[in-house]
Amino acid sequence: MQELAGRLKVLDPAASESVKIIGYFDSLVAGGAGVESVVRAAAILSGVPAGARVRGRLIGVDADGARTAPREPEERTPPTRRACGSNAPTAQA
Repeated sequence: MQELAGRLKVLDPAASESVKIIGYFDSLVAGGAGVESVVRAAAILSGVPAGARVRGRLIGVDADGARTAPREPEERTPPTRRACGSNAPTAQA
């Protein structure tokens, strides 16, 4: 993964950073990290709070990696899909 990120950096620096993030999460999972560790990593890397529901249990972590009181997610309307290269919305599947 590191070799791919190094070669990709020359072609597309943003894609290279994405590969590094994927590698980071792969290493967490390979190392047996639990759900809370993965959620904490997501919060710290993104700079915003993150959460997960696992078997009915809510886990919340703030952007600094500290555990927070979990709360139910807000209801959100899924974004409208757009055709590739078009600004016109397409029908939802």
